[in-house]
Amino acid sequence: TTLPRVSVKGNRFVDPDGKPILFRGLCISDPDKLKQQGHWNKEHFQKVKEMGTMLLRIPVHPVAWRERGGAEYVKLLDEAVQWSTELGMYVMIDWHSIGNMTTGVYQNPMYDTTKEETYGFWRAMSQRYGRNNTVAFFEFFNEPAAFGRVNWEAWKTIVEDEIAIVRSNNAQAIPMVAGFDWAYDLTPLRLNPIAAEGIGYRSEEHTSELQSLRH
Repeated sequence: TTLPRVSVKGNRFVDPDGKPILFRGLCISDPDKLKQQGHWNKEHFQKVKEMGTMLLRIPVHPVAWRERGGAEYVKLLDEAVQWSTELGMYVMIDWHSIGNMTTGVYQNPMYDTTKEETYGFWRAMSQRYGRNNTVAFFEFFNEPAAFGRVNWEAWKTIVEDEIAIVRSNNAQAIPMVAGFDWAYDLTPLRLNPIAAEGIGYRSEEHTSELQSLRH
């Protein structure tokens, strides 16, 4: 069973008939952590579904991706996508890092990554899940934070590189771009938006909020 494909129309996420979709979602723990704790099973996903979840956010920490190894980690994501499909939930894959990729300074060692590793991760995700309707969103980076010098132009360039990588693999998943300054600030987009269509922007709030914009 496959879910209907989600796409962007104007400033809305829509189904194949063009009907707007309001997602209500939930973020689970890193699959690697759940596996180690003995909670990685379909029952966990069923409990999530019972809470009314339409969109399941799956955070992948760079340290977990490296330590488990990409090939083994993908096995967990394959199970997540299968269980979510069977339960009728969409998935957002989140590269869960907090810090400054231009300076290489991060809030905590578990978030440490590089542009090369990040680009490689999204290449792998787009090749495997980019045309899977269940995986509706790719959240490129959880919270870009100003540890050291950084500006919107530099961050914008990184994001546009990531979009080019996933779309080179014909990925239909919608790129989700975090705002600036711990993902709170979307104001730079007004004057210098990301040079791509069919993407979404997200900001950190007390309750998660998804916003889609088309240029």
